[in-house]
This record gives sequence, structure tokens and C-alpha cells, in this order.
Amino acid sequence: MRVNLTILLGVLLGLLPFTKKVVPTPPITLNVATAGTLPSLIAEDKKYQITSLTLTGVLDGTDIHYIRDLIDHSAAKGGLKLNLEKITIARGGGLEYFVPVAGVIPNEMFYECTGLAEITLPSQITAIGDYAFYGCTRLTTITIPNGVTSIGNYAFAGCTGLTEVKFGEGVTAIGGSAFFGCSGLGEVTIPNRVTTIGESTFAGCKNATSIIIGEQVTAIGNSAFANCPRLTEMKIPGGVTTIGKYVFAGCTGLNSVAVGAGVESIGDRAFAKCMKLTTFTISNNLTSLGDAVFAGTRLKEIHIQHVVPLEVDDAVFDSVDPKTCHLYIPKDTHSTYWVSPVWGRFANITEE
Repeated sequence: MRVNLTILLGVLLGLLPFTKKVVPTPPITLNVATAGTLPSLIAEDKKYQITSLTLTGVLDGTDIHYIRDLIDHSAAKGGLKLNLEKITIARGGGLEYFVPVAGVIPNEMFYECTGLAEITLPSQITAIGDYAFYGCTRLTTITIPNGVTSIGNYAFAGCTGLTEVKFGEGVTAIGGSAFFGCSGLGEVTIPNRVTTIGESTFAGCKNATSIIIGEQVTAIGNSAFANCPRLTEMKIPGGVTTIGKYVFAGCTGLNSVAVGAGVESIGDRAFAKCMKLTTFTISNNLTSLGDAVFAGTRLKEIHIQHVVPLEVDDAVFDSVDPKTCHLYIPKDTHSTYWVSPVWGRFANITEE
């Protein structure tokens, strides 16, 4: 047998290291029988090697603080995969982190945990708190359990890697800015039981191509879908009565909006800079249009159903060219629209 004397001499003198086989850390499953005891179940020299962790039992703030530490140290290894499906969240904890209410994902539970790669939420939770997953940039998919009724403000804001959200059947309220800046989201279906969409909920979702609003929604907050340039179509359900300010502002690809008959008011600049929006229908129930609602649009047709001209401010049609935009009105109302201080500015008025 021939031996390479150079390599042998290098090894003997410590100049060349032995080739060491790296053994991947196996997935770890632990039962936390008593809240606050997770730190005692993992040896100190092993804790930062874990990349996949499944927990059962009960957790409080002490355990959550410990898990956050594991996540932070796992970032360089590709992040931590965390399964909490069979976990109960208990009230309690230490000075570092304290859970004030049992049975919910508490506020800021995984705030800016950029090492969190995957998570399965506890099946028995009823709510997700404010900023719970704010800035978790590695997360790609989240499934909301059926028992969750509310998602807090900024709950998933800044989760730029998030491409899919699967809402549970129980969600009724989505908080303000809950998915703000989730630039990876492509398609979103808001559950039918949701009644309120908060301010800026999906604002800045720059790659969202489809957002379907549930039939039970009654109010859409300011800037809810602002700056989603890849949105092309939106349908506002008939139960919605209020569309807030700047709701679709900056949705530069939006070319079709079906506004439900129940809408009574549309806030300032709701469709500002929707440059591809060319047609809009104002239904009988709409009684209030905010300032510069269509600023920056290129409307070619406005269809209005009011027999008596709707009272609007001069600023409503800022940037809409009355010489090129065609106004369609109800039958036998031409004279009243023609003499109207605002509507009479349109050069082309046609009864339909």
C-alpha cells in the first residue's frame, strides 16, 4: 500500500486536519409537561444545533423566550422549523417575556425572528396578537387554525418571504396593517366570515395579483389595498357600506372595479393613481364621494344611476378630463345634469 508521505506528515504535524463527516441534527420532539420547563429539557451544548423542533404540552413566556433564542441562533443554519400544533399557550412567564392571556398567540411572540423558517400554529388558539410575526422574513406559508377569530394589527407585517396565507374558517376580523409589506403574497382569499378589513391591511403587497373579499365584509379601512400595483380586478361585495380613504391608491394595474350596490361612501383619493382604470359606475346608494377620488386616473366613462345629480365637491374629479371622459346618466335627466355646476362640465353626456 502506498502512502502519500506529504499528507501523512501534514496530519501528524497538525498542519492538515482530518476530514470530518458532518452529521445533520435530527428532528427533535419534546413534551413540555409543565409550563416554563422547556429550557431544562435541552442540554446547553445541543440547543443551538436544533433546526427542526416539535413540541407538545404547555408553554408560557419563559418557554417562548427560550424558543426565540433558538430561532435567533438557527438563522445561519437555514432557520428553525417549529411545530406547535399540539401546544397549549398558558398565562405566565418571566421578566424577559410574559404571556398575559392564555389560549392566544401573544403580542410580539416572534417579533423579528428572522430565523423562523416554518411554523405550525397551535390548533386550539383563538387569536393572533399584534406584531406576533412582524418581520419574520423567512416564513413562506402560514395556516391560520379554524378556531382563530381575530388577527391583530401588524401580525404578519414585513414578512417579505410570505407567499401563501391559508385562513381558517373562524376569522371574522383582520387588523390594521396585518399583512402590510408582504411583498411575496400572490393570491389572497379573505374568508366569508370576515366583517372588517382594517387600515393598510394588505398595503404594499406588491406582487399580489388577486385579492378576493369575503361576502360578509361591511367596512374596508383606509389604504387597505394601497400600492398593490399588480392587482388588475377587484370586486366589492354588496354588504360593504364604506370604502375608506386611499383604499386602492397606487394600484397602477387596476383596470376593473365592481363596486357593490350597498356602498354609501368612498373616501378621499380612494382610486388615486389607478392609471389603468377607465370605467366607473356610481350606484344609487352612493351618497358621498371624497376629494380627488379619481386623481391620477384616466377615466373614459362614468356611469351614474342617480336621477337627481349627486352633490359632490369640485375636487372629486381632479385630473379627470371632462372633455374626453364620457358621462352616462339615467333617462330623462339630461337637462338637470347639463346645468349642474360639477356634472355640467362634462362635454359628452348621454342618457342610458
